[in-house]
Amino acid sequence: MTPNISATANRIEGRLFSEGNRLCMVVHVDSEGGVAQVSSRVNGKRQLLPMSIAEVTDRLAAGLQLDALGAAEAASRIVEKADGWFFQAREGHKGPYPTSLEAKRALSKHIADAQLTNNKAR
Repeated sequence: MTPNISATANRIEGRLFSEGNRLCMVVHVDSEGGVAQVSSRVNGKRQLLPMSIAEVTDRLAAGLQLDALGAAEAASRIVEKADGWFFQAREGHKGPYPTSLEAKRALSKHIADAQLTNNKAR
């Protein structure tokens, strides 16, 4: 795996982009395979779709950036306690998760779900 692909993978996981009128979130990136797993809701059902890393970076470059998951503030929301890893949300700590990576993924999903819920309420 080249360093550029790995850096790109780290930068895009947890990011949001729009496709048509749908909000999509990158939930996992396989740097070695060059594929990202993208979550989106279609007809009220969540779907997990494979998409090439190149395609995801192109869509992200289009300018939609609603989240700050790559920011230091997001990293500080992941905490380790005696019984596992948690993330801090407005509603309190969520968890436990067995690893910090799983807590980060759960935080990403939580933010995307909250944004989808907020968009539906408008």
